[in-house]
Amino acid sequence: MKLWDFASGKFIRNLGKHSGWVRNVVFSLDSKIVYSLADNDGIKALEVATGQTLRSLPEGDKSKRWYRFAISADGRFIAGGGGGEPKAATIVATSDLSVAHQVPIETSFTQAVFTPLRPVAAIAYYQNIRFVNAETGQVVGKAGVADGPDRLAFSPDGALLAIATRRGIEIWDLTEQKRIQLIPSEKSIPSVFDLAFTPDKSIIIACADLPTAYDVATGKSRGNFGDVTDLCHSVAITKDGKYAVTSHMGSDIRVWEVATGKFVRRFGQWVEQP
Repeated sequence: MKLWDFASGKFIRNLGKHSGWVRNVVFSLDSKIVYSLADNDGIKALEVATGQTLRSLPEGDKSKRWYRFAISADGRFIAGGGGGEPKAATIVATSDLSVAHQVPIETSFTQAVFTPLRPVAAIAYYQNIRFVNAETGQVVGKAGVADGPDRLAFSPDGALLAIATRRGIEIWDLTEQKRIQLIPSEKSIPSVFDLAFTPDKSIIIACADLPTAYDVATGKSRGNFGDVTDLCHSVAITKDGKYAVTSHMGSDIRVWEVATGKFVRRFGQWVEQP
């Protein structure tokens, strides 16, 4: 795993050693630690300043079969899960990467995301979402999703929840507890890998074959980012809302202007800068 300076595009250092595909990466709140999830390795805490592994989940932990994880807004918890037995989502304390809670689910885990305002995780699995208090491990809410929740994303203020299903992207107002938008799938078999709202909640970006921006109010497409259909795996939006950062099947990271869709920069090995 590699670390770059966002503004200049300069390579800084390698972070840790991984024996399989790196599936998920998040920074700690102070940006001093990166938490990574890789096949065969599970979760590791890596020191940004040195690239060294500080700690990892114990041998035999179930995180080696995790698909994805998320970190709470206060940085104290990680929630994640994957395939295999037992069927459960796991809450981990970031202080020592110890397992804090196991949350039983009826079928295989799909995704977990935290609300931005408090340590409550939305855990998605077949036709269901459970809302779990990370401090206690208690289920504090449930929702049924007939077409299956494939991916979830909260707006930065926690007021909206986007749910990618086989029908498209549903956007829910959590205060009013009602769906305010349905963006129909553009394919007969949709595959949305990730979602992200802009800070003002006016745009949502979905990762599929291409990253695509949609207007939240109208549900209309604002256009794709680029024209290379090499599978967009993840998307994040900078805090100022100016840039979208996407990862791709080509093992590179691309930066785009949100307002215009203009390609800005690419990070990765064996790729050329524009």
